[in-house]
Amino acid sequence: MNWYTSKIRFRWQNAKGDITYRNEVHLHDGTSLVDVANQTLVVHLDRMKNPMNVGVNVASKYRDVHFQVGGKYFFDVTCVEEDDEGRERTFTCLVAADKVSQAEERAERAYRDNTSIKSIAGAKRSGILTVYHPTSDQWISDFKNRSEALADKRYVEYDEKTATAKVPKRNQGQPRQRPSQLGLFGQ
Repeated sequence: MNWYTSKIRFRWQNAKGDITYRNEVHLHDGTSLVDVANQTLVVHLDRMKNPMNVGVNVASKYRDVHFQVGGKYFFDVTCVEEDDEGRERTFTCLVAADKVSQAEERAERAYRDNTSIKSIAGAKRSGILTVYHPTSDQWISDFKNRSEALADKRYVEYDEKTATAKVPKRNQGQPRQRPSQLGLFGQ
């Protein structure tokens, strides 16, 4: 299995009643692009029935994804390793944590027995909202909790049958928002 990122675009109605477009990025563990595309549509059905656009990238940049209990956000942690010939290389791993320092500490702990890892170069908050791993009960439970938190914040697909607000046309003064700008998970 490999890690793939999926991007989903859909219309949603915020608490003020405004309708806008929303883009979300999720990480999936899958066997192929088709597998991940199917996963994406199935696992998000509770929040969106008919997403406008679902894209799956060939592969994610993450060499490793570490699960630790707790952590409101996901962080991209850059690690420095030394190969057999003494050359330094960097790679990125994904870590769940509440803040940058905690993500760095968790990455250090995850690699403490790996002698080729020299240091943790830094961490920054990722745009990934959820991680889905089809065979891990821990990841599935975490995914469901994060999806419910998104639904509680009303990040659900706009339903034309039940709503009365006017849908804006694409690119008419609607700034694009990244997940990090949306204040997810208590920010």
